[in-house]
Amino acid sequence: MLARRLSLAWILVACACGDGRSRPPPLGAGAADAGPDAGRDAAAPDAGFVDASTKPLIDGSCEYHSVASRRVPVRLYFVVDRSGSMKEVVGQRRKSDALYTGLVNLARRIGHKGEIGAAIFPFGGSCNAGAEVLPLQPGDPRSFFDAGKVGPVAQNLSTLLFAAPPEGGTPTASTLVAVRKQLGGAPTDTFVVLATDGGPNCNFNSSCGPEGCMANIEKQCKVSNCCDPAVNPLGGGPSGCLDDGPTLSAVSSLASVGVRVLVVGIPGSEAYASLLEAMAVAGGAPRPVSPRYYRVDDLEQLEGVLSLLGDAIPASCRFDLDAPPADPGLVNLYFDDEVVPQDPSDGWTYGSPTSLVVHGAACEVLSSGLIQHAEVFVGCPSVVE
Repeated sequence: MLARRLSLAWILVACACGDGRSRPPPLGAGAADAGPDAGRDAAAPDAGFVDASTKPLIDGSCEYHSVASRRVPVRLYFVVDRSGSMKEVVGQRRKSDALYTGLVNLARRIGHKGEIGAAIFPFGGSCNAGAEVLPLQPGDPRSFFDAGKVGPVAQNLSTLLFAAPPEGGTPTASTLVAVRKQLGGAPTDTFVVLATDGGPNCNFNSSCGPEGCMANIEKQCKVSNCCDPAVNPLGGGPSGCLDDGPTLSAVSSLASVGVRVLVVGIPGSEAYASLLEAMAVAGGAPRPVSPRYYRVDDLEQLEGVLSLLGDAIPASCRFDLDAPPADPGLVNLYFDDEVVPQDPSDGWTYGSPTSLVVHGAACEVLSSGLIQHAEVFVGCPSVVE
């Protein structure tokens, strides 16, 4: 990451204003007469609104000040299966323990990219839809992960997950319907990570033959159809049918409002591989090769698979402005004290009159979590590569 940062620094030093006019100085140079914090909010986080400065920075040829801008966060929302089968021990680890630990480590590693939230299912009853346990909130800074520490957000996620022992069925469809109401329609990149160890069920309005009865599919049924009350009066009945149609519909509904769904199948889900494959495709963020979902055949592979998933989630490289600048040619983007050139390859361009999009090496540096402040300034000619 340091090499990438240095690479960007070389770009910043090498660039020059395209029209020959004076370029803005590094922020530290202009701030000498106005005070150490002039023109910026020193406590402002990398994401969130940055208040416009009340005191311009002056370098003798132009004066400039920050404007209200917001880095659009990526939202990562875990939807976690805590059904009774998650109690099972595979190798020497309980499935729920391995999954919870893996998701917490994923949140530690990529939490700096945006916001983290989580829901578990079922909640409050064996076939009740899931419920949120961690509201969306900014993830921990990259510094915690680099120091080998667990930040407060990741620690809270861990506490909440491990406080929910496995029980009940797998009401995936009703849970995703609830998640859509909560996440849909937001103007930002949102990813749901759906992690499960089996097929969805808990639909009391369904009916199925033996080919759709999960007990039959898993070869745990000693009668012709364990989901038929007439044949198996003591069985689970319709709630034991594979709830594939409604679940696929719920995944597609999330994707239709811009919420992409990444599907993780851990040991126990093998019999439902074709359904998980279809869910991954419908969710709009499948793996580029088969299997299209993130398949975990051995719990020892879980951390590695989740690492690949984390790499597939991009950090946000877009900034929204409260209002369009009066002169689009007098806008500059700063990473800490360094100006980023206007450049479609390794700098920034306008995505719209009120948004800046960062590209290439500059986006990589921003995604690394090493940038403490990213701010938009107006007043001096844009630095152009």
